[in-house]
Amino acid sequence: MKISVANSESEISECQNVLREVFVIEHGFDLVIPDAHEPQSVYMYAHIDKVVIGALRIVIKRSGSQIPLEDVTEGDVLDGLGKVGEISRMAILPTYRGKTLNRSAYSECWELGGRYGLDNFIIEARYSIRSFHKRLGFVELGEPFYDPAMIEPGDSVGEPNAVIMVANVEGLRAKAKPIVSVV
Repeated sequence: MKISVANSESEISECQNVLREVFVIEHGFDLVIPDAHEPQSVYMYAHIDKVVIGALRIVIKRSGSQIPLEDVTEGDVLDGLGKVGEISRMAILPTYRGKTLNRSAYSECWELGGRYGLDNFIIEARYSIRSFHKRLGFVELGEPFYDPAMIEPGDSVGEPNAVIMVANVEGLRAKAKPIVSVV
């Protein structure tokens, strides 16, 4: 398994297809892929023998631009966080979950953050899987909240289903281990 940065239109399209399959088809989220944040997005993907099995999109906060998180929050959640990259979408195809990636696979993402000069990564995580993000090194930033775009079967309308989390890029890089494939 390898982790790569998507540099071509076809690689970006493959990443978007994985995200669409997981978020729109599997989970039924009401998402537009690609969306208005594409010009400031960087994609990374996991692949085995040139087959894309997972994708991750980082939206970099630039002067005068918004990141997806700002579309669902009120106030200035980014105050004091420096240069921020939002991990706005991250997905592994169902067939490969639990078999190929462990937290060390994210070290490439953390390195990419360093190359872009990011101070922090933020993520809007499903509240039910926040423990996964905590193991990676993220901490909750504020209180859980209800995001109707993230509702899944079993969620109660109006009950918290999302939480914003933050992690310092240098802290993530220091904690990361080399990539290990278990395939």
